[in-house]
Amino acid sequence: MSLQLMQLFCFSAVLLYASIIDIKTHTVPNRIYILLLITALLHVSVSSLEGLMITFVPLLVTGLLLPNQIGGGDIKFGALCGLILTGTNGLIALITGSLLCLLLMPVVCKLIHKPLKGMEIPMIPFFSAGCIIISIINL
Repeated sequence: MSLQLMQLFCFSAVLLYASIIDIKTHTVPNRIYILLLITALLHVSVSSLEGLMITFVPLLVTGLLLPNQIGGGDIKFGALCGLILTGTNGLIALITGSLLCLLLMPVVCKLIHKPLKGMEIPMIPFFSAGCIIISIINL
């Protein structure tokens, strides 16, 4: 098994675990960041560091401009996903996940009979879906 494939397998497992925790608790425990960092260390390059920065900066700016809309956990999670996905792939994955959220949450709210306005939306499952989609495209 290649290092890239092993990294994708580990990354997918961590994303699933993080998604379940975020859905249940609306938090991302520090152990998730440690698992993502360990996963990133399986295959690191200069492009990995570019991915970290390309993903981190827009998330940080968004967090500063909209402090009640995106949390620090989402910013750290996204940055580490950028480290793993390399280059612009992390940012593309987060945009993909955000679009999925915009498309699916109105449907989910309608199904569970809750208004979308004011609802706390766990973003990690959507970011994770975007990461999986981009990872598969880049295989």
